[in-house]
Amino acid sequence: MMLEKIVNPLIALGTSLAMLAAVAGCADSHKKNYPPLITSTPITEVNEGQQYNYQVIATDKNKKDTLEYSLTQFPEGMTISDIGLINWTALLGITEDTPYGIGIKVCDGRKKEKCGVQDFDLTVMNVNQAPTADIGTGFDNLSGKVTYLLTGSDPDGSVSRILASVNGGTWTDYSNGQAIQVPIISGNNSLKSYVIDDKEAQSPTVT
Repeated sequence: MMLEKIVNPLIALGTSLAMLAAVAGCADSHKKNYPPLITSTPITEVNEGQQYNYQVIATDKNKKDTLEYSLTQFPEGMTISDIGLINWTALLGITEDTPYGIGIKVCDGRKKEKCGVQDFDLTVMNVNQAPTADIGTGFDNLSGKVTYLLTGSDPDGSVSRILASVNGGTWTDYSNGQAIQVPIISGNNSLKSYVIDDKEAQSPTVT
């Protein structure tokens, strides 16, 4: 009788411990899966032609999850690495500030994966580029004149003025693509020219 009183509680205790272990194991196997959370703040402006870098930082409450980074929306040439580093060289030749939509997705890599997302606009800022000048030259010995073709170009498409000086004379305004004729002189016939755009950026002087 005394042995039975001792054994029965032990059996009951063992059964309870086994049940607790089973419940704990079941709970652990069904542990809630949380989506990754992107905590970094994106850089939203870059000058045209410049390098753009943005390190995406994300956390996950499920510490053992391996995070996977990808882009869902991006301009041509933009990439993101396995550790979430975005690289891109901003396009050249834009004539105004231009926004590009960027979409980032960070997933936990599970079979039934969960993901965190971040969307923003990256604005490429227009930087005024200096124009360039060019001179085309043609001599006509019969007429005794030399023809100069004055042209200018600008990456931003905004040539405003062309100035030229013939044989060291006064600087005069001309229109883009204008041809001028001057008498051939003995010695050195010369013309200097430069271009100004609508933002007053000046090209180097050409001869």
